[in-house]
Amino acid sequence: MSSIAKRIFDSHISECREALVIFDHLERQAGFTAEFSLRFVWIAAVSAMDHYVSRLIIEKATFAFGNKLPLQAKLLSDMISFSNAIALRDADPVNAVLVFRTLLDTAIRFKSFQHPDKISDGLSYIWPEKHKWKFISNKISMDEISIKRKLSSIIDRRNLISHNGDYDETAEKKLAVSKEDAREVVDFIARIVSIIDDAVP
Repeated sequence: MSSIAKRIFDSHISECREALVIFDHLERQAGFTAEFSLRFVWIAAVSAMDHYVSRLIIEKATFAFGNKLPLQAKLLSDMISFSNAIALRDADPVNAVLVFRTLLDTAIRFKSFQHPDKISDGLSYIWPEKHKWKFISNKISMDEISIKRKLSSIIDRRNLISHNGDYDETAEKKLAVSKEDAREVVDFIARIVSIIDDAVP
């Protein structure tokens, strides 16, 4: 069964696919360039993945805590400070879960889970798999280095779109963007997230 985080991710990805339909519609209209919708896809798909990882961490870790299941070593070492332990000690069992979730949300709220190493690090809070990208790459017909390189390239382009308007300073114009590339970004990120969601206990 899909996680709540995955269901939210799927709704975001649906918006990306809608943007591709909007592109097709506007491209057929005289006087319109619809490349903005393709650039939206790059930003929105990456943001959806980032949001997914953070929500999955909170969802899975809170469930484990509330059901007295083992917590991952990284979660314990990064999250349970002395003051946090006191806050949990002073809470009744029901409120302890709420306190735990709030502490976790505060701890990861401003973390970014986009680049491969950041995603792997974040998933270590909830997933004991030591070779996460090797596991993921085994599910896709790509080797580990290639899948990480491809995702990093997508993130770099997303950052260029977001922070520089996708503008190539050397050529003094925006970089070319295609519907095929944008669709591939959506499909690639959606595939990675699906593999993660199926694998994380």
